[in-house]
Amino acid sequence: MSQVDFYYDFRSPFAYFATQRMNLLTDVGAEIVWRPIYVSVLLNLQANKEPWAERDDPFCPAKRAHFMADIFRLIEYWKIPFKMPSPGIPVCDEAMAIAALLERDGTPHSE
Repeated sequence: MSQVDFYYDFRSPFAYFATQRMNLLTDVGAEIVWRPIYVSVLLNLQANKEPWAERDDPFCPAKRAHFMADIFRLIEYWKIPFKMPSPGIPVCDEAMAIAALLERDGTPHSE
């Protein structure tokens, strides 16, 4: 059986989209291993900041517009139910901490 490590952040629309298509992998017998990551920390490290520093938007306006267009193209193409969070980017620190502890302890993911 093949194993697919699925790295996700609860705030990532692309991670959400991937969860909506997981059946493409599980239908052919792949085992999904859910691995939480904190994208904000990765973006801070990429920008030479402290991992837990306040995060600024790393995208210039043109890149932000392209990023948002990609989101809506994927929604339309895959017919994925989606609603933008309001207001702004959700805070998922507690959920990410719980997910990391569950992964560390070997607790299997449940959908």
